[in-house]
Order: sequence, then structure tokens, then C-alpha cells
Amino acid sequence: MSADQAPEIPFTYRREIFWGDTDAARIVYTGRFVDYMFEAAESWMRAYIGTDWFTQTVDEERGGPIAHMEFDFFARVSPRDTLSLEVLLDRIGDASLTFQVDGYANGEILAFTGQFVTVGFDYKAKAKLAISPERRAIMESYKAACDEVIKQRSETG
Repeated sequence: MSADQAPEIPFTYRREIFWGDTDAARIVYTGRFVDYMFEAAESWMRAYIGTDWFTQTVDEERGGPIAHMEFDFFARVSPRDTLSLEVLLDRIGDASLTFQVDGYANGEILAFTGQFVTVGFDYKAKAKLAISPERRAIMESYKAACDEVIKQRSETG
């Protein structure tokens, strides 16, 4: 799917929060945000690339190990909230892809931002694997569409 065929730019994955997601402080346990970020990115992959990490690893014998991850937190999230997770592509390298996921509580309050870098890897060859030209074109088109939306948001305040 190309970026201009997508129903929503940026792609937004919505997730309910459950009791099991929380910690003793009655808010989402910090470690769960990693899961939320990966769920959102993998949902983006299914929508835009037509595959997911399981299929790539098991069927294609290639994957995307995580090389780096970081988070910033701004607001508490509890089971009273629903997270809207916007998936952006921050950087497209030769073999790497930097996802940025911005999580909004109830679609309005920025609760966290996170980034992670995944590196293409060929499990047979045990070597980095460059992003294919077909996938790169989809990623670049999506990134450009998102960049335009973000620019428009900043201009309108």
C-alpha cells in the first residue's frame, strides 16, 4: 500500500488500556510502553509493507533486530484512557529504519514519545540486509506524507 492509499496519515494504532497493564501506582507500567510501541510499528508494517516481524523471521529468514531505543514520558496513562499511537518514520537508512511512536491519551494529551532503530538482518547470511527498493519507496512516500502533515500542524498551531 502506498502512503496516498492509507486511510490515515500518520498511521494511528489505537489501544485500550487494561488492569493488567498497570503497576502498583495504578498507572501503566513503564515496560508496557515498549510493547505498545512495537504493536503500533508492526501494525504499520502490516498496513504499508504487507508483512510483519513473525512472517519476516520465520518465512523469509530475515528480521529487524532492535539496535537502539529511547522514550520520553509526559503524562500518566491508566485504564481510564485509550492510547492513540501515531507511527512516524524518523530516518530511513541503508539497512536501518528509525520508528518514532507518539502516544496520545484519549487522542489529545501527549503521554509519551518513543523511538527505536531496527536493522535489517539476513539470518542465513548472518549479515545486515539492505532495505529493498520497493519497501524503501513505500517508506519514503509515507515519511514525506507524514512530514507534510506535521508541518501543517505546526503552522496551524
